[in-house]
Amino acid sequence: MKLNKTYRNLMILLIVLCAMTISTIPVIAGETQDDSPLNRKIVPGKMYPDIGTFNGWSFWVGYDYAFSETYVPEGESYAWIVHFAPEGMYVSLQGAKSVYSGVDVNAGMDFFYGIAYSPDGDRITTKYFGDLSGMTFSTDHFSTKALPTGPASNLSIGISSATTFYKLGKEGPIQTVIQYGAGFSIAYALISIPIPFSVSLETESWVKAGFYPIAGWDIWSPGKDPVDAILYGLDCVRSSKGTAFDDINLAGFADPMHRMIDTFPLNAEIKEFIHSKSGDSAIEQLIKEVDQWKQTGDTKNLPEKLKPQIPPPDIHKIMKPIQAAATCAFEVGYFYGDKSDNIYANCMEEIACKPGEYCTITVTTDEIAEWVPESSPSDFEGVTIVFDVAPEDYLVSKITEKKVPIKNGKAEYKFASNSTTPILLGVRIDRCAATGNRRVELCRRKITYSE
Repeated sequence: MKLNKTYRNLMILLIVLCAMTISTIPVIAGETQDDSPLNRKIVPGKMYPDIGTFNGWSFWVGYDYAFSETYVPEGESYAWIVHFAPEGMYVSLQGAKSVYSGVDVNAGMDFFYGIAYSPDGDRITTKYFGDLSGMTFSTDHFSTKALPTGPASNLSIGISSATTFYKLGKEGPIQTVIQYGAGFSIAYALISIPIPFSVSLETESWVKAGFYPIAGWDIWSPGKDPVDAILYGLDCVRSSKGTAFDDINLAGFADPMHRMIDTFPLNAEIKEFIHSKSGDSAIEQLIKEVDQWKQTGDTKNLPEKLKPQIPPPDIHKIMKPIQAAATCAFEVGYFYGDKSDNIYANCMEEIACKPGEYCTITVTTDEIAEWVPESSPSDFEGVTIVFDVAPEDYLVSKITEKKVPIKNGKAEYKFASNSTTPILLGVRIDRCAATGNRRVELCRRKITYSE
């Protein structure tokens, strides 16, 4: 009985501390005159040119879609990124063009976790991110076979492990930045002998939008470990019992990201990197290796030391929750940016599916009527439901939405995935007479897969 009471008291203390720490969920309106990001009061829906750093260090997670549409080894990627700062969390949209050591026409989705030391000290800017040019070293694993169902059933599928280093501009100096990644790709014409170790070089990069705040917190003081501070903040966010749309989605981001960062297998190297005084940490040695390789101009001979440390199947399993989590974070960003009277259903429905089998999302008129005031289910017969398409559908078709009219009280979207990557899909009704000329964002669907 004493143990239970002690545990209860500890939980009460944790809740109180979190409430004091995450004092800006939703984020605080209003600003101070202080120019430092560390002292700003975050304004929902406002775009900031910079965010704070942890004594110079910045951290982020995210995912991108990458496409190569011809047999010329060139590609483009578009990234959704969530940034951690001492004053809060932000989202940004970024993109890049690159050349790579391959010949396939392919499309893929990559997950990543990055760390940078900012040249601007207590802040890092969108300009700096836009000026960075990545050099990605990856190993591929092609033993994942396409399953007999879905849009990619007649294509080749692979997963990858990657490490990205950065220079400033096309030919500028190497930066104190590293990003770890995992990938899932569909190849339209996989070469007969796959290249086991390859490199991709960015030729152009940009920040399309950002930084937009999604939450504010006060988690850090000089001398505290940045990773531990981020984990503490995420733990407080995921422990929130809020039932509003932003609370649910922030928790949907924070819970899997806390687990991913806390169990990341290279945490020891990351902590050595950010606390190193000698400039001789293992990651800094890798950065020097990349710099030496870059200066040789020999992009065909890749040093073995630059091969990613974690095998593709292992890193993919660790990082695959990032897509669904980051999508939750962006849902909050879109929500804060919407100044209209649109309706947002404060719920998330989890649907368990199996890889290689069709998964069905169903919307009923009863569900819609629950969220539209003074309506009845019959009002929505014939109304068009807009489903976000699953990533594999998007990679193959580049179609982002599937429109299905309600018939006999329901609308369904069926899709199949060859991957076990969890995904979050939005479902909505555009403005129409039945909704009172308001867009209705219905319950988000989180799709999970068994191994």
